[in-house]
Amino acid sequence: MAGLDPHVRKLFFFEKFVVQSYNQTRRGFRCDIVFYGIYSNAQLAGYAFKVAAERIAQMSAEYKPKTTSRGISTKSSRLSYALGIVEGISEDVKKNLQMEKEKSKRKLERARLAGSKGEAYEESDDEEEEDIDHEAAGYSFPKNDDDGNGNKMDGDEKLPPDTCSSNLNGGEKDSKPRPISGVHLQSRVKELEEEQQAALVLINHNEKVAEEVLKEHDIKLSSGRKRKAIDFDRHSYNRGIEDAKEIDMNQRAIRDDVKVKKEKQENT
Repeated sequence: MAGLDPHVRKLFFFEKFVVQSYNQTRRGFRCDIVFYGIYSNAQLAGYAFKVAAERIAQMSAEYKPKTTSRGISTKSSRLSYALGIVEGISEDVKKNLQMEKEKSKRKLERARLAGSKGEAYEESDDEEEEDIDHEAAGYSFPKNDDDGNGNKMDGDEKLPPDTCSSNLNGGEKDSKPRPISGVHLQSRVKELEEEQQAALVLINHNEKVAEEVLKEHDIKLSSGRKRKAIDFDRHSYNRGIEDAKEIDMNQRAIRDDVKVKKEKQENT
């Protein structure tokens, strides 16, 4: 996993959790990954990294490379496969983040346009459904077998409809958003503008916190030794990108069974 860790950290978690990270290798056998920044973000990033790294390691261990890979070792093929999975997941994460940014921008533009024309503004049903669909976008977590009351729960188990409604609307049933205009529309536009501005401020704040953590603990980072290049297996890398699509980035729990596509052994 030592060859995989930097790629997972750089491409997978920095943008989502807005934290920094570094790794240190001890005696060539142990590799420690450290996330630093805002405490809660670092906790989530560390936990998500552990889950993702173990998931990818499991898929890589079960991957059977083709025997016709021009003398490339199984180890190199599996690492190439793992790097492909990371790339595939990273692209999906970046796409989700971009969709969130575009959705926020689109809402603000629609609200401003409605206000300038003196029309009522209504958040469309499509946008509301998109909010729900992407609520858990990002990373998968292991299933929780306990609901907090000693009852066993499946990771894919759904909450009763009345529970979902009460959580979303303070005990009332779901209702379609009503059109707003006038003073209420002006307030909504201001809220959307503040949300965009707050997102930029938060990123800058998180970066400063990360720098302060290193300074406070007198930690100096160096580039470290250059890693030895591996025999890159393009076929396994592309297969990893393809198999990454089977990982549901919106699921709320990781299932115990991991489906891995195995290459068919060709007869020589």
